[in-house]
Amino acid sequence: TAAHAKAEVSNVATKTDTAAKTDVKRVDTSVKNDAKRVDTSVKNDAKHATTVVKHDTKHADASVKHDAKHVDTSAKNDANHATTVVKHDTKHADASVKSDAKRVDTSVKTDAKRVDTSVKNDAKRVDTSVKNDVKEDAA
Repeated sequence: TAAHAKAEVSNVATKTDTAAKTDVKRVDTSVKNDAKRVDTSVKNDAKHATTVVKHDTKHADASVKHDAKHVDTSAKNDANHATTVVKHDTKHADASVKSDAKRVDTSVKTDAKRVDTSVKNDAKRVDTSVKNDVKEDAA
């Protein structure tokens, strides 16, 4: 009957809407988790670089008594290297986040298209079913 068909369309739409919301939540959680991982990685790299600089500075202070000129050059090189490492890691992390965001955006768009197509197909099928029921009732 037409009422049954309307109920079926409503149920399909509700299920499709719920599935789409679940997909979006899952993707959102995945993006947040990826961002947290990248953030933690960058922080850990920065802490490590700071520790390396502190260690090298401590070593340089002890060596100053022996050879101030040599230690000054070494400390400068180590600081430059640590800065380069942090810059490299930050650049890599930024590229990774952008890549993940692009992949998630594509996934969400693909899921949305699939859900939209599914809803349209379900609506066409129900509409055809209702028309056929009406024809049968008229006959």
